[in-house]
Amino acid sequence: MKAEISTVICDFDGVIVDSGGDICNAVNHTLVMHGKQALSKDEIFRAVGMGPRALLKRCFGDIDDDELDDVVLPEYLSYYWEHSVEETVLYPGVKETLEKLHDMDVSCAIVTNKPENITKRIVEKLDISEYIDCIVGPDSVSQMKPHPEGILKVMEILESEPEETI
Repeated sequence: MKAEISTVICDFDGVIVDSGGDICNAVNHTLVMHGKQALSKDEIFRAVGMGPRALLKRCFGDIDDDELDDVVLPEYLSYYWEHSVEETVLYPGVKETLEKLHDMDVSCAIVTNKPENITKRIVEKLDISEYIDCIVGPDSVSQMKPHPEGILKVMEILESEPEETI
């Protein structure tokens, strides 16, 4: 017997959206504000993956944790909030796929290491919020991806069993 799929969970950056340009612009804006040299997209892309704090730590190199947490990270997040959907676009076919899943009564969720408020803003600006039933980011879990806590949280919120979830 085939299992019925009730929930599809996706990563966000690099899966649903191409957000690299806006992330790079925000990192470089923050670096330059602090007298650092701007980095290439490749250098920044190599640092992406474990959330904004880790991204900045890697890009700034030798930085005091207090300065990072108290000054640099809030500046980055503020700039990125304001400029998060200037170059960011949906990958081809994403909206149509989300529409189709919605029509099939399949719940769609996002698990990301991007802050939830910024993820929600991008989802709204790209006009896909009606297809996203749940967003779980580092704000809602104690352990970020690749830890499975975000996936398990989505399954709990959407009352989805493992065999029904992709």
